[in-house]
Amino acid sequence: MTGRAPLGTARVYVAARCICRQEGAEVTLRKHVLVIIRQIWSREIELHRALLFCLGYAAFLFFLGWGAYVYFLSPYETRPALERRLELSREQAQGEAGKAAAAVDYGWTLYQKYLQTGESEYLAQARQQYEEALKADPDNAAAKYNLALLCDEEDKTDQAVALLKEVVAAQPRHYLAHYLLGRLYTERGDYPEAVKELQQTLSLMPGLANVYAELGSVYEKQGRAEMAVEAYRQALRYNPSDGLARKRLDALGLPSGDTR
Repeated sequence: MTGRAPLGTARVYVAARCICRQEGAEVTLRKHVLVIIRQIWSREIELHRALLFCLGYAAFLFFLGWGAYVYFLSPYETRPALERRLELSREQAQGEAGKAAAAVDYGWTLYQKYLQTGESEYLAQARQQYEEALKADPDNAAAKYNLALLCDEEDKTDQAVALLKEVVAAQPRHYLAHYLLGRLYTERGDYPEAVKELQQTLSLMPGLANVYAELGSVYEKQGRAEMAVEAYRQALRYNPSDGLARKRLDALGLPSGDTR
């Protein structure tokens, strides 16, 4: 025999080399495919990150703008919006003559215009609308309460108190009327009635820091220091930045940080 491999063996060898080459090509192809997939995936992740960043930034700008609007323009409306509402309310009041609701709405818009501009003519016009509303509907609580606000603005305390008494008699849960009545009693020096109305306000709407602070002020005027301190503490509990409560606690010798 010669040193050459048999023909069958040579064929097996060649076939084996072809198979190895084919498998190597397949492995190389798989590697390339995996690399391409990784690149695509990483790019998609980058796109997702960019998209999320853009959405987050847009949301930030939206809430920043909304916060600026609420902070700088509340509680009053913007001038263009208020002008449009003023015109609409005027048309409604004229088109629904004798209807108290339209007159009350128009009067409220005029009152907001007064608060915005400080021009007394709007206050006089608002009063006229509320008085017309009460002519049409003598029991209209909204007209009476809003007219009481105007009377308070004009230092007509007795008229404001009389109107508010009628409001709380008809609507005992009208906490705003109780609160304003308490403030007016305080101004008149009628402290027992002021305490009664402010306490009623808190029973209807707990957690109003400014009402607790005013109640503490009334207690102080009555010489009830301990109750005043407790009221001020409650005010700071609901609103830690309440300036009146902190100032009065300091004046009473209690550190402003001690709100236990």
